[in-house]
Amino acid sequence: MLKNILSLVILFSLFINISCSDDDDKFKIIAADAEFHIDENPEPGDVIGKINITAESDDLVYNILKTSYWNSFSVNSNGEIIVKQNTAFDYEHNQLILGVIHVSNQKQSDESHIMIFINDVNEIYADNFVMTMDEGVTENQSLGFLQARADQGSMNFELLSQTPENAVSIDPETGEVMVNDASKFAYDLNTSISGVVKISNDESEKEVLFHINLNKIVVPEEPQEPEESEETEPDAIIITTQTEMDDFAKNNYQTLQRNLVIDEDPDGEGINSLESLGSLAEIHGHLTIRNTNSITDLKGLEGLTKVSGLRLENNKSLIDLTALSNLTDADYILITDNIVLESFCPLQDLLKNKNFIDFPENFAKSGIRSPLMPPPEPPRSFGAYRNKENPKVAEILELDCT
Repeated sequence: MLKNILSLVILFSLFINISCSDDDDKFKIIAADAEFHIDENPEPGDVIGKINITAESDDLVYNILKTSYWNSFSVNSNGEIIVKQNTAFDYEHNQLILGVIHVSNQKQSDESHIMIFINDVNEIYADNFVMTMDEGVTENQSLGFLQARADQGSMNFELLSQTPENAVSIDPETGEVMVNDASKFAYDLNTSISGVVKISNDESEKEVLFHINLNKIVVPEEPQEPEESEETEPDAIIITTQTEMDDFAKNNYQTLQRNLVIDEDPDGEGINSLESLGSLAEIHGHLTIRNTNSITDLKGLEGLTKVSGLRLENNKSLIDLTALSNLTDADYILITDNIVLESFCPLQDLLKNKNFIDFPENFAKSGIRSPLMPPPEPPRSFGAYRNKENPKVAEILELDCT
């Protein structure tokens, strides 16, 4: 009898051991080490490669334990290695990124040691083309050359867009900028000419901006009494009170060819809302909003998609820029002296898509000029000074605006 009992105990123990072993095998993970290669200067979000995992279960969790370049890559739930901070992938400064990825499930884990080799490509280095010149030019007149170079070999220059159309041409081999239509270089028609050029070779490409400011040539005339004309329009529409704002809005402008300056009169009734401007879609001049006391947001400008320039100055209660979320094009943005303004997320897509850069450092010290005067070159520039928060372009692009 005792012998039979001992046999049953031994069989039961073997059954338990076999069951546990089978259960452990179900959760076993093998994470292979990996070596990846990627060309330098990838885009954030590009997939570098995928970790090879051998596992029976699908509920795997990936975490980065170590990396030789902080914040350079991330790993998603599928085990894909993703470019995060693309500045880390510059061959001239960094040729290899190392990392350790921890893979786990409910019971077991393993580590994958990865090496990311960065490939050198034939890069292009180029500057924006910016100049100021007098109006009045001749066909095919040379305006200068785009300054660009490549690590090796030749480059091709392609004009992607320009405003106004057909004003200039670009030599595809030399990058020489030439007058294509001299009639477009008339100050009364266009105060500036701008566009985008793509420079490329067999391995890479780069887009640069060109911006040509035109000076008006003033011919002295004999003094005479001014004459009023219904066809003559001022350079700017200046609004100083809410009544003036609402009267202006009755025109239901969709496109405005002049500068629009909203500048609250300290002795007037004040300005408390922009909501009557809901019809505006494009302003081909500069939009300036300054010296308001009561405006907390820019509701009314949700339909605005394009301005030549945007200036927000000394608005004591302004805290919300959400109404500018649909703005897709501007030559410059200057935001100063708004003492409670700290969130710039609504401008993130515009700054990213149009490749904005920061204003030169010396501009922050030079003060604010007339609201009718454009800021200094170059175009596609952004500046935030003396607000509650004053981020640079790179800092806005890194914000989590979800």
